[in-house]
Amino acid sequence: MSIVQAYKNNFADFLSIKDFAYFLMAPTLCYQLWYPRTPQIRPWFVVRRAIEFICLFCAQVFILLQYIYPLLEISPKIFLKADVSMFEVVAFVE
Repeated sequence: MSIVQAYKNNFADFLSIKDFAYFLMAPTLCYQLWYPRTPQIRPWFVVRRAIEFICLFCAQVFILLQYIYPLLEISPKIFLKADVSMFEVVAFVE
């Protein structure tokens, strides 16, 4: 707490590039002088986050391939016609 009071008037002296880089990479909404940390890396926490990342990535790829890619694949055929109205585009996609 004494460090905070010492830099209360000139907070910019306490910040460094390392602190700023950590703030950009850490999942926080506000900057803090110290973040609560565990003394060591928890392997199961890392494994769980990796599995969550892989599952969400697969879900995004599935949505892209199942729903978005077919629309992008047929869109040039639709818009190359000169006399296409918006109602025809919607009817063709459905």
